[in-house]
Amino acid sequence: MKKFFKENIGVIVKLMINQIAMMIFGFTITSAIEVISKGAGLLGAAIFAVVFYLTLIYNVVWEVGAKDKIRIDSGREKFSKLKGFWISFVANIPNLIIAILILIGFIFGRVEGAFGYEWASSLHSVAGFAAIILEGMYLGFILLIMPGNPAMYFIIIIPALVVCTAAYIFGAKNIRIGRLFGIKNKADKQIEAHNISLKKHHLGSDGLESDDDGTI
Repeated sequence: MKKFFKENIGVIVKLMINQIAMMIFGFTITSAIEVISKGAGLLGAAIFAVVFYLTLIYNVVWEVGAKDKIRIDSGREKFSKLKGFWISFVANIPNLIIAILILIGFIFGRVEGAFGYEWASSLHSVAGFAAIILEGMYLGFILLIMPGNPAMYFIIIIPALVVCTAAYIFGAKNIRIGRLFGIKNKADKQIEAHNISLKKHHLGSDGLESDDDGTI
């Protein structure tokens, strides 16, 4: 466990920073759309904010898998399908704590009679406000699907866990989603250009492949 934190604390912090950046973006765009229009407009803003956020964290964890691939291929590190999951899980601990506090507040603050504690109601309100701020990219879905339902705050953690799990596996196996749709990133284009250059360099004047590498 200590080794895991030591090796991955940088990427965990990076995921948290991305969430903070996206919470501002998601909260702003969702709030603006909610004021202007509801329904389809709010759903569109919610989808855009979440997809943008998941794309960011996917790229971060994919790079971790790609870097680990070198050590995995050389036998210096064992491939772990769940490394991306645990990285995301640790990064989502603040979200999980907030979800648990909301659930506690909901159970003990909304019940009538002796179990209706005032502190629990306050806890529910404060934790709910913290969730809306910290998880602003999911605000649209919270408002549209299950507003006030504590289960929603657990559910919204799942997409990041799934995406990061897949991202690490794809990175460690050098699988790029863009290639499936014919999309090439900068690295792919550079490699392709380099291969074309080498191919031209090794072709003789007659157009046949030559063993001459151009050196003297």
